[in-house]
Amino acid sequence: MRTAERCTGGAARLCLGGVWVFVVGCALRIVPVPIEPHLTALEDGGAARRPALGVGIFQDRRPPSTRVEVHPPLRLHGIGFARRGQVRTGDASFVGELAAGVRRDAIATLARSGLFSAVRPVPVADPEALARPRPDDPELTLTATVEQLGAFQQQNSTLSLLRVGWLRNRFEASVGFARIYYQLYEGSSLLFEYRISADHVSIDQPITRAALDAMAVANETLVRRLYADLGRPSEDVLTVVPLQVLDACALGRERVMQLLGDADEVFEREVGLRFDVTHRVWRGAAPPAAAEEALKELREHVSAAEGVVLALVPQRRSPAAAFADGPFGLADPFGQHAVVGCVDGADPPVVTLVHELAHLFGAVHVYDRSSVMHDTVEFDGRFFDPLNRRILRATRTRPLGRPLPGEMERRVSAIYAAAARFSDCCPPECLEAVRAALPRP
Repeated sequence: MRTAERCTGGAARLCLGGVWVFVVGCALRIVPVPIEPHLTALEDGGAARRPALGVGIFQDRRPPSTRVEVHPPLRLHGIGFARRGQVRTGDASFVGELAAGVRRDAIATLARSGLFSAVRPVPVADPEALARPRPDDPELTLTATVEQLGAFQQQNSTLSLLRVGWLRNRFEASVGFARIYYQLYEGSSLLFEYRISADHVSIDQPITRAALDAMAVANETLVRRLYADLGRPSEDVLTVVPLQVLDACALGRERVMQLLGDADEVFEREVGLRFDVTHRVWRGAAPPAAAEEALKELREHVSAAEGVVLALVPQRRSPAAAFADGPFGLADPFGQHAVVGCVDGADPPVVTLVHELAHLFGAVHVYDRSSVMHDTVEFDGRFFDPLNRRILRATRTRPLGRPLPGEMERRVSAIYAAAARFSDCCPPECLEAVRAALPRP
């Protein structure tokens, strides 16, 4: 008698259970991933007049209960089985020590920020060691404690022979979470301390990606806090561009100025550009729902003069899709007009505002998902990739509404030509569209 013929009566459930354990059990395993820095180093280094920073050894103080992977139990469900409940990451979900990986990402993020003349690891595990300085110690030292880091998602998996499609696996979006306590010292004196919590919803990505994205957001938030407390490097010369904001979402002046202030921080820190914002309420008929039509109407009826115009227009869409589905904003490459949608009256993501405004200065879409210019904006990052940083630093002083000066045009064209030789940096069709829009003399 063949094995399949023995799967009858009471043995059927046992056989079915074996199939379930094999199919669903394998699907449940979280494949361990290494914790790699999410940002790349700058070619032009840090701020020469800023102090050097040493990054000490990060401590791991996560509760023991969060260090073990959790999977929902296998239970009988009618003529079949089910796994329903929450999946959680643990230490086994990552390659190597978790706190050491967080430290590597923090070092790369701080080095990328340009806030320090140099950033390097130092063998400081305890702040008390800072009371015994050595001659080669950097001026500032950062220590940190990882208090939480992981991700979870809901699973609903069933196996039944009583229906077509006998195996059904459904996983909801992964939610990553991180809480890190940072301390910045000058010698043995505590300058600043920050306890930063970050969450990140990851759609159509592995559960480990949600955890690593939350870690990245926490380390980027640290940079923003340090930028606010330490101030802008004095050698940076800012370019100021007039920006009209037409508010059709009824957000109000206070909310709009806060959003644009957060966007300003990215442009100021990354490329030396600042916007002089004027808030206006959208007058007349409601703007078209489609981004393309709204942008066309904006071009035809609102003069940008020697600045740029941003319209905030209502859009109806599932909030869960805010970082994943379709264009959430639109702008003309090297134009002067951009539109960004507000879902059901909510504030648009700051990263989307930065993304669309950057297109007005020649920024291109890139494959680097940690960049503001990744085309789907699924990660709430606040850094440009090195290519777009070079582009924006070359075009930030461009005369708006007029052709680029000859030297600027040659410099930007050379940057685009160099990017075109590397197929792994950006979509070729996007790069060609921006090159075609270049306002030549």
